Amino acid sequence: EPPGAPGTMRIRARYLFTPEGQGTALAKNGYGVIATVGGFDILKTDTAMPYAFVLPRGADARPDSAREVNAELSSGRVVLTASAQAGDRIVALETFYPGWTVRVDDGAAAPADAYMGVLSAVAAPGAHRYVFEYRPASFAWGLVLSGGAAALLLALLVAGKRLTGIFR
Repeated sequence: EPPGAPGTMRIRARYLFTPEGQGTALAKNGYGVIATVGGFDILKTDTAMPYAFVLPRGADARPDSAREVNAELSSGRVVLTASAQAGDRIVALETFYPGWTVRVDDGAAAPADAYMGVLSAVAAPGAHRYVFEYRPASFAWGLVLSGGAAALLLALLVAGKRLTGIFR
C-alpha cells in the first residue's frame, strides 16, 4: 500500500438517474435533484472524486484533498497532464490490472501501480504528461498464437491443393 494511503476511497458517481420522485431519498447522501426529464430525476453531487487527480503526499483520497487534472481518454490509453511535487501521486479512476504501463513525457515505459485498486503512479516533480497504456502480456501471446495458427492453416490449405493436383 502506498505511503499515505487511507483504508478506503469513496468513489461516487457525480450524476445519478432515479425514477421520478425517488431522487429526494438520496439527498441525505449529498445528492440533489437538478432536473426531472422523461420520468427520471437527475441528481448531482459535488462530493464525487474527479476522474483524474493529483493526491498530495500523505493526504487521504477525498474530494477536498484531490486536485483535478486534465484527462484525455481513448481505448486502452489514458493521458493526464499535471503539475505535482515530489512524492505526490497521480491517479485515474480506471480499474488497475497488470499490464498497465506509464510513460512520463514520452520517456521509457514503466509499470503503473495500483492505488486503492485504481490506476496510479508516483508523480514526478513539476509539470508533466503521463501516458498510461494497457498492454497486457496476454494480448501479445494471443497475437503470436493466432498468427501461428493462421500460418499453419494457410500451409495446410496450400499443401492440400498441391496434393489434390498430384492425384488428378
